[in-house]
Amino acid sequence: MITPQKQIPSPEMHDKMYAGEPTKKHLSPFVSIVSLVILLGGAAYGSFWYWQNMQLMDEPVPALTPRIIEELTYKNNEYGFTIPLTNEWEGYLAMKTQWQGTNIATGRVIERGPIITLRHPKWTTAAPREDMPVMIFTPAQWNLVKTQKISLGAAPIAPTILGQNSKYILALPARYNYDFKAGWEEVDQLVHKLKAFELDKLMVSPCPSGQLCE
Repeated sequence: MITPQKQIPSPEMHDKMYAGEPTKKHLSPFVSIVSLVILLGGAAYGSFWYWQNMQLMDEPVPALTPRIIEELTYKNNEYGFTIPLTNEWEGYLAMKTQWQGTNIATGRVIERGPIITLRHPKWTTAAPREDMPVMIFTPAQWNLVKTQKISLGAAPIAPTILGQNSKYILALPARYNYDFKAGWEEVDQLVHKLKAFELDKLMVSPCPSGQLCE
């Protein structure tokens, strides 16, 4: 039996069979060139991005202009005191009433003085808020209070001094906020920030609209 032998193609036939198939030797230079182009492109982009960001960092940052908020302050030029208020008090009402001092021995009213009261703009009859009262005393009147010669009401407690100048003592009525109306905590904080000033050093300026500066 004769075994068929494997036919080995001739060089001419080999070239015809594999003429259309690229070999690794043909692909290697092309891949290398493409890879190099991509690498160089990435490096160029990275360099540009870094340079651009460095330029932005070198630019001076403009200084921020501080926002100035004008404070709302009640100022009384007649008795010499100020009270800082929050913006929610814009449009408040300033009222002037009177306190009475009764002689403890006779029960007769022998002294009177002003009370300046600030009322919150959201105050209504249906929903009243806590008022901010300041009692005004002369030094002679305050001496009568200290020595218990006069009574200012049913409470056996004297008013609390908030401030004073050479002409007046500015005081907070006793138990003024025992009704615990809306906003009483804020009122108590604000009224204790009262500052007195001397009237002889006062530079008179126009009174802001809606405020009591007598």
